[in-house]
Amino acid sequence: MNLDEFMTRGSPRGTNVKRDGFLFLFLRLREGPTLEIAVVTVHRSERGKGLFTKTIRYIKYRYPEVSICVERVTEPRFQQHLLKLGFDQLTTKTFFLNSQKDLPPSR
Repeated sequence: MNLDEFMTRGSPRGTNVKRDGFLFLFLRLREGPTLEIAVVTVHRSERGKGLFTKTIRYIKYRYPEVSICVERVTEPRFQQHLLKLGFDQLTTKTFFLNSQKDLPPSR
């Protein structure tokens, strides 16, 4: 299932969504609506090229009513990147972007 199919159907239990450049993109769609990003693994050759950021920008553009939660972020560099994108840090490993909050302009 691709991202748009998932966003249309949703799944509170979650599913691995197919998207170019990602090995795993496991998502859940909860009421609110809130998109929970539970697992993100990018192909090694795609790391650091903005693939995750482009995906977040796409979601914010196409589904502006959706808040986004990224779970279990253990990599400090990725944590800092989420903060730069405007995510709020809820716990040491959980980040949240409210649907009302815009992303900073792309470089």
